[in-house]
Amino acid sequence: MNKPVFSKLITCKHCGRKFKAKIENKKRIYVCSSYDNYGKNSCERNAIEENFLKGLVQRRFQREMTDEEIRDVIEYIEVENSLLLEIHLKDQESIMLGRQTIRF
Repeated sequence: MNKPVFSKLITCKHCGRKFKAKIENKKRIYVCSSYDNYGKNSCERNAIEENFLKGLVQRRFQREMTDEEIRDVIEYIEVENSLLLEIHLKDQESIMLGRQTIRF
């Protein structure tokens, strides 16, 4: 697999720690490093698939993008859970995913 696209860009809104990349079921996911290292007493398990995040960014820019192009437009990502997250873009309005809405 390629290098993780969102490495060091995703922060957990619950504990403030970075998410780390893992491979599960042949898919790259990102999980809170606090939860992954110390268990459920330290944080919640929120897993986000890399392809899902890539799709949100590409949908915003309405084109296919390389991993490098995606990294170049993202400032950071905050994740509350798999249904609540915000992708902060450099010099643009952020992408917000809510329980029933997506704002591009």
